[in-house]
Amino acid sequence: MNKILLSLILCCLVGTADVRAQRFGQWEDISPAGAEEILLFGLRFYDDDLGIAVGQNTSSGTGFIVRTTDGGANWSVGSIPNAHLRDVDYFNRDDILIGGYDGPPGTKTLFVTSTSAGDDWNISETSGVKGINNIDIVNEDVAYTLGYGDPFGFTTSVLTTTDRGENWSVALAQGNLYGVALQFIDPLVGFFGATDFNKGFLYLTTDGGSAWNTIEFNEWTEDISFLDSYVGFVLAQEKLYRTVDGGISWTSTSVNELHARILFLDNMNGIAVGESGQSEYTDDGGETWNALATGVQVNLESLSRQGDFIYASGRGGTVLRLDLNDAPEDVVTIDSDLADDKLDFGSVAASESAMIELGISNTGTAPLIISQIALQSEFAGVFALVNPPALPLELLPGQSMKLSVVFNPGEDGKVYTGELIISSNADNEANFAIALSGIGGTPSSVGSRFEGPELSMALQLSPNPVRERAQVTLDVTTLRADDIELLLLDLHGRPLRSFVRPSVTSGRHHFDIELGDLAAGRYYLLAQFAGRSVQTPLLLIP
Repeated sequence: MNKILLSLILCCLVGTADVRAQRFGQWEDISPAGAEEILLFGLRFYDDDLGIAVGQNTSSGTGFIVRTTDGGANWSVGSIPNAHLRDVDYFNRDDILIGGYDGPPGTKTLFVTSTSAGDDWNISETSGVKGINNIDIVNEDVAYTLGYGDPFGFTTSVLTTTDRGENWSVALAQGNLYGVALQFIDPLVGFFGATDFNKGFLYLTTDGGSAWNTIEFNEWTEDISFLDSYVGFVLAQEKLYRTVDGGISWTSTSVNELHARILFLDNMNGIAVGESGQSEYTDDGGETWNALATGVQVNLESLSRQGDFIYASGRGGTVLRLDLNDAPEDVVTIDSDLADDKLDFGSVAASESAMIELGISNTGTAPLIISQIALQSEFAGVFALVNPPALPLELLPGQSMKLSVVFNPGEDGKVYTGELIISSNADNEANFAIALSGIGGTPSSVGSRFEGPELSMALQLSPNPVRERAQVTLDVTTLRADDIELLLLDLHGRPLRSFVRPSVTSGRHHFDIELGDLAAGRYYLLAQFAGRSVQTPLLLIP
Protein backbone atom coordinates (compact mmCIF):
# COMPACT_ATOMS: atom_id res chain seq x y z
CA MET A 1 0.00 0.00 0.00
CA ASN A 2 2.81 2.41 0.84
CA LYS A 3 4.52 1.74 -2.49
CA ILE A 4 1.33 2.52 -4.40
CA LEU A 5 0.81 5.77 -2.57
CA LEU A 6 4.44 6.86 -2.95
CA SER A 7 4.50 6.30 -6.71
CA LEU A 8 1.31 8.32 -7.06
CA ILE A 9 2.87 11.19 -5.09
CA LEU A 10 6.11 11.21 -7.08
CA CYS A 11 4.39 11.38 -10.44
CA CYS A 12 2.27 14.33 -9.34
CA LEU A 13 4.76 16.30 -7.25
CA VAL A 14 6.23 18.08 -10.27
CA GLY A 15 2.97 19.98 -10.69
CA THR A 16 2.95 21.63 -7.27
CA ALA A 17 3.01 25.44 -7.19
CA ASP A 18 1.94 28.17 -4.82
CA VAL A 19 -0.87 30.35 -6.15
CA ARG A 20 -1.47 33.72 -4.46
CA ALA A 21 -3.97 35.36 -6.80
CA GLN A 22 -7.38 34.43 -5.39
CA ARG A 23 -9.08 37.07 -3.21
CA PHE A 24 -12.47 37.09 -1.48
CA GLY A 25 -15.46 39.41 -1.53
CA GLN A 26 -18.36 39.40 0.97
CA TRP A 27 -20.95 36.81 2.00
CA GLU A 28 -24.52 37.26 0.73
CA ASP A 29 -27.47 35.88 2.70
CA ILE A 30 -29.79 33.88 0.38
CA SER A 31 -31.56 31.93 3.16
CA PRO A 32 -35.01 30.49 2.37
CA ALA A 33 -37.89 32.32 4.02
CA GLY A 34 -39.80 30.32 6.62
CA ALA A 35 -36.95 27.89 7.33
CA GLU A 36 -35.76 29.45 10.58
CA GLU A 37 -36.49 26.26 12.60
CA ILE A 38 -34.36 24.07 10.31
CA LEU A 39 -30.75 23.09 10.94
CA LEU A 40 -29.18 22.68 7.48
CA PHE A 41 -26.35 20.16 7.70
CA GLY A 42 -25.58 19.73 3.99
CA LEU A 43 -25.74 22.07 0.98
CA ARG A 44 -24.63 21.52 -2.61
CA PHE A 45 -25.30 23.45 -5.81
CA TYR A 46 -25.13 21.58 -9.10
CA ASP A 47 -24.81 24.78 -11.12
CA ASP A 48 -25.57 28.46 -10.55
CA ASP A 49 -29.32 27.71 -10.50
CA LEU A 50 -30.00 24.31 -8.93
CA GLY A 51 -29.16 23.99 -5.24
CA ILE A 52 -30.35 21.63 -2.51
CA ALA A 53 -29.87 21.88 1.26
CA VAL A 54 -30.86 19.13 3.70
CA GLY A 55 -31.36 19.04 7.46
CA GLN A 56 -33.85 18.65 10.22
CA ASN A 57 -35.99 20.36 12.80
CA THR A 58 -34.16 19.35 15.95
CA SER A 59 -37.29 19.75 18.06
CA SER A 60 -39.73 17.68 16.00
CA GLY A 61 -37.25 15.23 14.44
CA THR A 62 -38.58 16.03 10.96
CA GLY A 63 -36.19 15.95 8.02
CA PHE A 64 -36.26 18.72 5.42
CA ILE A 65 -35.19 19.15 1.80
CA VAL A 66 -34.82 22.78 0.72
CA ARG A 67 -34.47 23.37 -3.04
CA THR A 68 -33.92 26.28 -5.40
CA THR A 69 -33.87 26.36 -9.19
CA ASP A 70 -33.08 30.06 -9.61
CA GLY A 71 -29.85 30.50 -7.67
CA GLY A 72 -31.44 31.12 -4.29
CA ALA A 73 -33.98 33.77 -5.27
CA ASN A 74 -36.80 31.35 -4.39
CA TRP A 75 -36.85 28.12 -2.39
CA SER A 76 -39.27 25.23 -1.90
CA VAL A 77 -39.32 23.23 1.33
CA GLY A 78 -40.28 19.56 1.62
CA SER A 79 -40.38 17.46 4.79
CA ILE A 80 -39.87 13.79 5.71
CA PRO A 81 -41.19 12.71 9.13
CA ASN A 82 -38.87 10.98 11.57
CA ALA A 83 -35.73 11.63 9.52
CA HIS A 84 -32.32 13.21 10.00
CA LEU A 85 -30.91 14.28 6.62
CA ARG A 86 -27.19 15.02 6.66
CA ASP A 87 -25.73 15.44 3.16
CA VAL A 88 -26.56 15.71 -0.55
CA ASP A 89 -24.68 15.28 -3.84
CA TYR A 90 -25.35 14.81 -7.58
CA PHE A 91 -24.62 11.99 -10.01
CA ASN A 92 -25.85 14.40 -12.68
CA ARG A 93 -28.41 17.21 -12.76
CA ASP A 94 -31.36 14.80 -12.57
CA ASP A 95 -29.98 12.03 -10.36
CA ILE A 96 -29.53 13.26 -6.80
CA LEU A 97 -28.59 11.37 -3.61
CA ILE A 98 -29.38 12.42 -0.03
CA GLY A 99 -28.12 10.47 2.97
CA GLY A 100 -29.13 10.38 6.63
CA TYR A 101 -30.83 8.18 9.17
CA ASP A 102 -34.16 7.67 10.88
CA GLY A 103 -35.24 9.49 14.04
CA PRO A 104 -33.27 9.18 17.28
CA PRO A 105 -31.32 7.20 18.19
CA GLY A 106 -30.69 6.25 14.54
CA THR A 107 -31.32 2.58 13.82
CA LYS A 108 -31.21 2.50 10.00
CA THR A 109 -29.76 4.37 7.06
CA LEU A 110 -32.03 6.51 4.90
CA PHE A 111 -31.28 7.20 1.25
CA VAL A 112 -33.49 9.80 -0.42
CA THR A 113 -33.07 9.88 -4.20
CA SER A 114 -34.43 11.79 -7.16
CA THR A 115 -34.23 11.18 -10.91
CA SER A 116 -35.98 14.45 -11.76
CA ALA A 117 -33.63 17.16 -10.40
CA GLY A 118 -35.60 17.16 -7.16
CA ASP A 119 -39.15 17.41 -8.51
CA ASP A 120 -39.89 14.00 -6.92
CA TRP A 121 -38.17 11.98 -4.19
CA ASN A 122 -37.95 8.30 -3.25
CA ILE A 123 -36.95 6.92 0.16
CA SER A 124 -35.03 3.68 0.69
CA GLU A 125 -33.29 1.99 3.62
CA THR A 126 -29.98 0.13 3.87
CA SER A 127 -29.31 -2.52 6.48
CA GLY A 128 -25.98 -3.12 8.20
CA VAL A 129 -25.14 0.57 8.55
CA LYS A 130 -27.09 2.76 10.93
CA GLY A 131 -26.64 6.18 9.37
CA ILE A 132 -24.93 8.41 6.77
CA ASN A 133 -23.13 11.65 7.66
CA ASN A 134 -21.27 12.49 4.41
CA ILE A 135 -21.65 11.77 0.71
CA ASP A 136 -19.06 12.24 -2.04
CA ILE A 137 -20.12 11.38 -5.59
CA VAL A 138 -17.07 10.89 -7.80
CA ASN A 139 -18.69 10.47 -11.23
CA GLU A 140 -22.04 9.46 -12.73
CA ASP A 141 -21.73 5.93 -11.33
CA VAL A 142 -19.36 5.91 -8.36
CA ALA A 143 -20.10 7.36 -4.92
CA TYR A 144 -18.86 6.95 -1.36
CA THR A 145 -20.60 7.63 1.94
CA LEU A 146 -19.26 8.02 5.46
CA GLY A 147 -21.48 6.83 8.27
CA TYR A 148 -21.63 4.68 11.34
CA GLY A 149 -22.59 1.16 12.25
CA ASP A 150 -24.24 1.55 15.63
CA PRO A 151 -26.83 3.96 17.05
CA PHE A 152 -24.27 5.92 19.05
CA GLY A 153 -21.85 6.59 16.21
CA PHE A 154 -18.80 4.70 17.55
CA THR A 155 -18.27 2.45 14.51
CA THR A 156 -17.32 4.30 11.34
CA SER A 157 -18.39 2.81 8.03
CA VAL A 158 -17.50 3.74 4.46
CA LEU A 159 -19.96 2.53 1.81
CA THR A 160 -19.38 2.59 -1.93
CA THR A 161 -21.53 2.12 -5.03
CA THR A 162 -20.51 1.71 -8.67
CA ASP A 163 -24.03 1.64 -10.14
CA ARG A 164 -25.44 5.02 -9.14
CA GLY A 165 -26.71 3.82 -5.77
CA GLU A 166 -28.54 0.68 -6.86
CA ASN A 167 -26.19 -1.48 -4.77
CA TRP A 168 -23.86 -0.62 -1.91
CA SER A 169 -20.88 -2.45 -0.39
CA VAL A 170 -18.84 -1.81 2.76
CA ALA A 171 -15.37 -0.42 2.00
CA LEU A 172 -14.43 -0.01 5.67
CA ALA A 173 -15.89 -0.69 9.11
CA GLN A 174 -13.78 0.61 11.99
CA GLY A 175 -14.80 0.42 15.63
CA ASN A 176 -14.35 3.09 18.32
CA LEU A 177 -14.21 5.82 15.73
CA TYR A 178 -16.48 8.67 14.63
CA GLY A 179 -16.17 9.83 11.01
CA VAL A 180 -16.36 13.59 10.44
CA ALA A 181 -15.48 14.32 6.77
CA LEU A 182 -15.14 12.46 3.48
CA GLN A 183 -13.48 13.41 0.19
CA PHE A 184 -12.53 11.37 -2.88
CA ILE A 185 -10.24 12.72 -5.62
CA ASP A 186 -11.23 10.02 -8.14
CA PRO A 187 -12.85 6.55 -7.95
CA LEU A 188 -9.71 5.09 -6.33
CA VAL A 189 -8.06 7.84 -4.27
CA GLY A 190 -9.85 9.19 -1.23
CA PHE A 191 -9.61 10.45 2.33
CA PHE A 192 -11.77 10.67 5.41
CA GLY A 193 -11.23 12.30 8.78
CA ALA A 194 -12.29 10.77 12.08
CA THR A 195 -11.85 11.01 15.84
CA ASP A 196 -12.00 8.67 18.81
CA PHE A 197 -12.73 11.74 20.99
CA ASN A 198 -9.13 11.72 22.23
CA LYS A 199 -7.15 11.95 19.01
CA GLY A 200 -7.78 12.70 15.35
CA PHE A 201 -7.15 10.46 12.35
CA LEU A 202 -6.86 10.73 8.59
CA TYR A 203 -7.57 7.60 6.55
CA LEU A 204 -6.19 7.35 2.99
CA THR A 205 -6.89 4.88 0.20
CA THR A 206 -5.54 4.60 -3.35
CA ASP A 207 -7.44 1.47 -4.37
CA GLY A 208 -11.06 2.41 -3.85
CA GLY A 209 -11.22 1.42 -0.20
CA SER A 210 -9.77 -2.10 -0.25
CA ALA A 211 -6.79 -0.92 1.83
CA TRP A 212 -6.28 2.15 4.01
CA ASN A 213 -3.35 4.03 5.52
CA THR A 214 -3.86 5.85 8.82
CA ILE A 215 -2.28 9.07 10.06
CA GLU A 216 -2.76 10.11 13.70
CA PHE A 217 -3.02 13.64 15.11
CA ASN A 218 -2.95 14.76 18.73
CA GLU A 219 -6.25 16.65 18.44
CA TRP A 220 -9.74 15.79 17.29
CA THR A 221 -10.16 16.02 13.54
CA GLU A 222 -12.84 18.51 12.51
CA ASP A 223 -12.67 18.65 8.69
CA ILE A 224 -10.49 17.94 5.65
CA SER A 225 -9.90 19.69 2.34
CA PHE A 226 -7.74 18.04 -0.33
CA LEU A 227 -6.89 19.64 -3.68
CA ASP A 228 -5.58 16.41 -5.20
CA SER A 229 -3.89 13.22 -4.09
CA TYR A 230 -0.92 14.96 -2.50
CA VAL A 231 -1.84 18.54 -1.40
CA GLY A 232 -4.36 18.75 1.41
CA PHE A 233 -5.36 20.25 4.74
CA VAL A 234 -6.69 18.73 7.95
CA LEU A 235 -8.51 20.96 10.43
CA ALA A 236 -8.10 19.92 14.06
CA GLN A 237 -9.40 21.61 17.18
CA GLU A 238 -6.70 24.27 17.40
CA LYS A 239 -4.38 23.59 14.47
CA LEU A 240 -4.44 23.36 10.70
CA TYR A 241 -2.23 20.63 9.24
CA ARG A 242 -0.94 20.87 5.66
CA THR A 243 0.70 18.22 3.47
CA VAL A 244 2.15 18.48 -0.04
CA ASP A 245 3.24 14.85 -0.33
CA GLY A 246 0.05 12.90 0.26
CA GLY A 247 0.41 12.77 4.04
CA ILE A 248 4.02 11.61 4.33
CA SER A 249 5.00 14.88 6.04
CA TRP A 250 3.02 17.71 7.61
CA THR A 251 3.37 21.30 8.72
CA SER A 252 0.98 22.91 11.17
CA THR A 253 -0.18 26.32 12.31
CA SER A 254 -2.58 27.50 14.99
CA VAL A 255 -6.14 28.39 13.96
CA ASN A 256 -9.26 29.88 15.49
CA GLU A 257 -10.84 27.25 17.73
CA LEU A 258 -14.26 28.27 16.36
CA HIS A 259 -13.39 26.89 12.92
CA ALA A 260 -15.60 23.92 12.02
CA ARG A 261 -15.35 23.64 8.22
CA ILE A 262 -12.58 24.46 5.75
CA LEU A 263 -12.47 24.71 1.96
CA PHE A 264 -9.27 25.42 0.03
CA LEU A 265 -9.46 26.68 -3.56
CA ASP A 266 -5.74 26.16 -4.15
CA ASN A 267 -2.75 25.55 -1.92
CA MET A 268 -2.75 29.17 -0.69
CA ASN A 269 -6.33 30.43 -0.67
CA GLY A 270 -8.95 29.00 1.67
CA ILE A 271 -12.12 29.74 3.63
CA ALA A 272 -13.11 28.63 7.13
CA VAL A 273 -16.50 28.88 8.82
CA GLY A 274 -17.78 27.76 12.18
CA GLU A 275 -19.55 28.70 15.36
CA SER A 276 -21.58 31.91 15.81
CA GLY A 277 -21.35 32.85 12.14
CA GLN A 278 -17.58 33.04 12.30
CA SER A 279 -15.80 33.14 8.91
CA GLU A 280 -12.19 33.82 7.93
CA TYR A 281 -10.04 33.53 4.82
CA THR A 282 -6.36 32.83 4.24
CA ASP A 283 -4.20 33.62 1.20
CA ASP A 284 -0.96 32.12 2.52
CA GLY A 285 -1.83 28.47 3.01
CA GLY A 286 -3.33 28.90 6.46
CA GLU A 287 -0.42 30.72 8.12
CA THR A 288 -2.58 33.78 8.74
CA TRP A 289 -6.36 34.32 8.70
CA ASN A 290 -8.47 37.41 8.11
CA ALA A 291 -12.05 38.06 9.19
CA LEU A 292 -14.76 37.78 6.54
CA ALA A 293 -18.09 39.00 7.96
CA THR A 294 -21.12 36.75 7.39
CA GLY A 295 -23.80 38.96 8.95
CA VAL A 296 -25.20 36.00 10.92
CA GLN A 297 -24.64 34.70 14.45
CA VAL A 298 -25.63 31.04 13.98
CA ASN A 299 -23.34 28.01 13.77
CA LEU A 300 -22.37 27.17 10.18
CA GLU A 301 -22.28 23.45 9.42
CA SER A 302 -21.34 23.07 5.73
CA LEU A 303 -19.05 24.60 3.13
CA SER A 304 -18.95 23.81 -0.58
CA ARG A 305 -18.00 25.33 -3.93
CA GLN A 306 -19.68 25.35 -7.32
CA GLY A 307 -18.10 27.38 -10.13
CA ASP A 308 -17.44 30.94 -9.02
CA PHE A 309 -19.47 30.64 -5.82
CA ILE A 310 -18.80 29.30 -2.33
CA TYR A 311 -21.81 28.26 -0.26
CA ALA A 312 -22.31 27.77 3.49
CA SER A 313 -25.32 26.57 5.49
CA GLY A 314 -26.19 26.09 9.12
CA ARG A 315 -28.68 26.70 11.88
CA GLY A 316 -31.74 28.87 11.47
CA GLY A 317 -32.17 27.72 7.87
CA THR A 318 -29.14 29.82 6.95
CA VAL A 319 -27.74 29.73 3.40
CA LEU A 320 -24.85 32.04 2.47
CA ARG A 321 -23.18 32.65 -0.89
CA LEU A 322 -19.78 34.14 -1.64
CA ASP A 323 -19.17 35.38 -5.22
CA LEU A 324 -15.49 35.03 -6.09
CA ASN A 325 -15.95 37.42 -9.02
CA ASP A 326 -16.80 40.19 -6.55
CA ALA A 327 -13.37 39.97 -4.97
CA PRO A 328 -11.47 43.26 -4.79
CA GLU A 329 -8.75 43.73 -7.36
CA ASP A 330 -5.22 43.09 -6.17
CA VAL A 331 -2.95 46.11 -5.94
CA VAL A 332 0.83 46.15 -5.77
CA THR A 333 2.43 49.12 -4.01
CA ILE A 334 5.99 49.80 -2.93
CA ASP A 335 7.19 52.14 -0.18
CA SER A 336 10.31 52.92 1.85
CA ASP A 337 10.90 53.86 5.47
CA LEU A 338 12.53 57.16 4.46
CA ALA A 339 10.88 60.55 4.82
CA ASP A 340 10.02 61.87 1.34
CA ASP A 341 12.00 58.93 -0.13
CA LYS A 342 15.28 60.83 0.33
CA LEU A 343 18.53 59.39 1.67
CA ASP A 344 20.85 62.13 2.96
CA PHE A 345 24.27 61.12 4.29
CA GLY A 346 25.12 64.61 5.50
CA SER A 347 28.83 65.38 5.71
CA VAL A 348 31.35 62.56 5.43
CA ALA A 349 35.10 63.11 5.25
CA ALA A 350 36.82 62.29 1.98
CA SER A 351 39.05 59.84 3.83
CA GLU A 352 36.09 57.96 5.28
CA SER A 353 32.74 56.47 4.23
CA ALA A 354 29.26 56.12 5.72
CA MET A 355 26.56 53.47 5.32
CA ILE A 356 22.80 53.79 5.88
CA GLU A 357 20.31 50.92 5.89
CA LEU A 358 16.84 51.54 4.49
CA GLY A 359 13.72 49.41 4.34
CA ILE A 360 11.63 48.65 1.24
CA SER A 361 8.11 47.32 1.86
CA ASN A 362 5.25 45.76 -0.07
CA THR A 363 2.25 47.77 1.12
CA GLY A 364 -0.19 46.25 -1.39
CA THR A 365 -2.34 43.12 -1.47
CA ALA A 366 -0.45 41.08 -4.08
CA PRO A 367 3.17 39.94 -4.44
CA LEU A 368 5.72 42.64 -5.29
CA ILE A 369 8.28 41.41 -7.82
CA ILE A 370 11.50 43.48 -7.84
CA SER A 371 13.32 43.00 -11.12
CA GLN A 372 16.13 45.57 -10.86
CA ILE A 373 17.97 47.62 -8.23
CA ALA A 374 20.33 50.22 -9.70
CA LEU A 375 22.33 53.24 -8.56
CA GLN A 376 22.49 56.21 -10.93
CA SER A 377 24.92 59.10 -10.38
CA GLU A 378 27.30 61.23 -12.40
CA PHE A 379 29.87 60.51 -9.66
CA ALA A 380 31.08 57.00 -10.39
CA GLY A 381 31.65 54.85 -7.32
CA VAL A 382 30.58 57.47 -4.78
CA PHE A 383 27.38 55.60 -3.91
CA ALA A 384 27.41 51.80 -3.68
CA LEU A 385 25.12 48.96 -2.55
CA VAL A 386 26.34 46.53 0.10
CA ASN A 387 25.53 42.92 -0.77
CA PRO A 388 22.55 43.61 -3.07
CA PRO A 389 19.96 40.77 -3.10
CA ALA A 390 19.63 38.27 -5.93
CA LEU A 391 16.99 39.26 -8.48
CA PRO A 392 14.18 38.85 -9.28
CA LEU A 393 13.01 39.14 -5.66
CA GLU A 394 9.44 38.53 -4.44
CA LEU A 395 8.00 40.34 -1.42
CA LEU A 396 4.61 39.11 -0.25
CA PRO A 397 2.04 41.61 1.08
CA GLY A 398 3.36 43.12 4.31
CA GLN A 399 6.90 41.85 3.83
CA SER A 400 9.97 44.12 3.81
CA MET A 401 13.61 43.97 2.76
CA LYS A 402 16.69 45.93 3.79
CA LEU A 403 19.13 47.71 1.47
CA SER A 404 22.46 49.15 2.64
CA VAL A 405 23.92 52.08 0.71
CA VAL A 406 27.53 53.29 1.22
CA PHE A 407 28.65 56.87 0.57
CA ASN A 408 32.35 57.30 -0.36
CA PRO A 409 33.05 61.02 -1.03
CA GLY A 410 36.16 61.79 -3.01
CA GLU A 411 36.67 65.44 -2.14
CA ASP A 412 36.05 67.61 0.89
CA GLY A 413 33.49 70.35 0.37
CA LYS A 414 31.91 68.72 -2.71
CA VAL A 415 28.18 68.00 -2.98
CA TYR A 416 27.28 64.55 -4.38
CA THR A 417 23.87 63.43 -5.63
CA GLY A 418 22.37 60.34 -7.20
CA GLU A 419 19.32 58.07 -7.31
CA LEU A 420 18.55 54.56 -6.16
CA ILE A 421 16.10 53.08 -8.72
CA ILE A 422 14.03 50.00 -7.86
CA SER A 423 12.15 48.53 -10.83
CA SER A 424 9.19 46.29 -10.05
CA ASN A 425 5.57 45.46 -10.87
CA ALA A 426 4.32 48.11 -8.41
CA ASP A 427 1.17 49.93 -9.48
CA ASN A 428 2.13 53.17 -7.73
CA GLU A 429 5.71 53.47 -9.02
CA ALA A 430 7.09 50.86 -11.40
CA ASN A 431 10.48 52.62 -11.18
CA PHE A 432 10.65 53.68 -7.53
CA ALA A 433 13.28 56.44 -7.12
CA ILE A 434 15.06 57.34 -3.88
CA ALA A 435 17.13 60.53 -4.00
CA LEU A 436 20.70 60.22 -2.67
CA SER A 437 22.81 63.10 -1.40
CA GLY A 438 25.95 63.70 0.63
CA ILE A 439 28.75 66.20 1.17
CA GLY A 440 32.47 65.66 1.43
CA GLY A 441 33.16 67.07 4.90
CA THR A 442 35.82 67.18 7.55
CA PRO A 443 36.87 64.31 9.79
CA SER A 444 35.72 66.09 12.95
CA SER A 445 32.13 66.32 11.75
CA VAL A 446 31.57 62.89 10.28
CA GLY A 447 32.48 59.25 10.30
CA SER A 448 33.10 58.15 13.87
CA ARG A 449 30.48 60.38 15.54
CA PHE A 450 26.74 60.93 15.18
CA GLU A 451 24.74 63.61 17.02
CA GLY A 452 20.95 63.71 17.14
CA PRO A 453 18.17 64.88 19.47
CA GLU A 454 17.36 61.37 20.73
CA LEU A 455 20.61 59.53 19.97
CA SER A 456 24.32 60.23 19.85
CA MET A 457 27.18 57.81 19.20
CA ALA A 458 30.96 58.06 19.21
CA LEU A 459 33.19 55.23 17.96
CA GLN A 460 36.86 54.75 18.92
CA LEU A 461 39.34 52.02 18.05
CA SER A 462 42.55 51.33 20.00
CA PRO A 463 45.17 50.67 18.91
CA ASN A 464 44.89 51.72 15.28
CA PRO A 465 46.86 50.50 13.28
CA VAL A 466 45.94 47.02 14.57
CA ARG A 467 48.17 43.94 14.58
CA GLU A 468 45.95 41.09 15.80
CA ARG A 469 43.40 42.44 18.26
CA ALA A 470 41.89 45.76 19.25
CA GLN A 471 39.39 47.23 21.65
CA VAL A 472 36.37 49.08 20.32
CA THR A 473 34.78 51.75 22.51
CA LEU A 474 31.29 53.02 21.72
CA ASP A 475 29.78 55.87 23.72
CA VAL A 476 25.99 55.93 23.37
CA THR A 477 23.38 58.38 24.58
CA THR A 478 19.91 56.98 23.87
CA LEU A 479 16.33 56.96 25.19
CA ARG A 480 15.83 53.23 24.62
CA ALA A 481 17.68 49.94 24.55
CA ASP A 482 18.60 48.36 21.23
CA ASP A 483 21.07 45.90 19.73
CA ILE A 484 24.49 47.11 18.60
CA GLU A 485 26.03 45.40 15.59
CA LEU A 486 29.67 45.92 14.63
CA LEU A 487 30.53 45.12 11.02
CA LEU A 488 34.01 44.82 9.60
CA LEU A 489 33.89 45.99 5.96
CA ASP A 490 36.40 45.77 3.14
CA LEU A 491 37.20 48.76 0.95
CA HIS A 492 34.15 48.01 -1.25
CA GLY A 493 31.76 48.09 1.72
CA ARG A 494 31.29 44.32 1.82
CA PRO A 495 30.79 42.84 5.32
CA LEU A 496 33.52 40.41 6.35
CA ARG A 497 32.41 39.62 9.88
CA SER A 498 29.85 40.74 12.42
CA PHE A 499 29.84 41.25 16.20
CA VAL A 500 26.50 41.76 18.02
CA ARG A 501 25.75 42.90 21.56
CA PRO A 502 22.04 42.82 22.48
CA SER A 503 19.95 45.32 24.48
CA VAL A 504 22.49 48.13 24.78
CA THR A 505 21.49 51.25 26.76
CA SER A 506 23.14 54.63 27.36
CA GLY A 507 26.76 54.50 28.45
CA ARG A 508 30.22 53.40 27.37
CA HIS A 509 30.54 49.95 25.85
CA HIS A 510 33.70 47.99 25.03
CA PHE A 511 34.14 45.27 22.40
CA ASP A 512 37.27 43.17 21.94
CA ILE A 513 37.78 42.02 18.37
CA GLU A 514 40.23 39.46 16.96
CA LEU A 515 41.60 40.20 13.47
CA GLY A 516 44.78 38.15 13.29
CA ASP A 517 43.45 35.79 10.62
CA LEU A 518 42.84 38.62 8.12
CA ALA A 519 45.27 39.87 5.51
CA ALA A 520 47.04 43.10 6.27
CA GLY A 521 45.41 46.12 4.68
CA ARG A 522 42.81 48.85 5.02
CA TYR A 523 39.31 48.08 6.37
CA TYR A 524 36.37 49.93 7.89
CA LEU A 525 34.68 49.26 11.23
CA LEU A 526 30.97 50.13 11.22
CA ALA A 527 28.69 50.35 14.27
CA GLN A 528 24.90 50.19 13.76
CA PHE A 529 22.46 51.17 16.51
CA ALA A 530 18.78 52.17 16.40
CA GLY A 531 18.82 52.66 12.62
CA ARG A 532 21.95 54.88 12.63
CA SER A 533 25.54 54.10 11.73
CA VAL A 534 29.01 55.42 12.53
CA GLN A 535 32.28 54.09 11.24
CA THR A 536 36.03 54.51 11.40
CA PRO A 537 38.92 53.38 9.19
CA LEU A 538 40.95 50.42 10.43
CA LEU A 539 44.48 49.64 9.30
CA LEU A 540 45.62 46.06 9.91
CA ILE A 541 49.39 45.61 9.88
CA PRO A 542 51.52 42.43 9.92
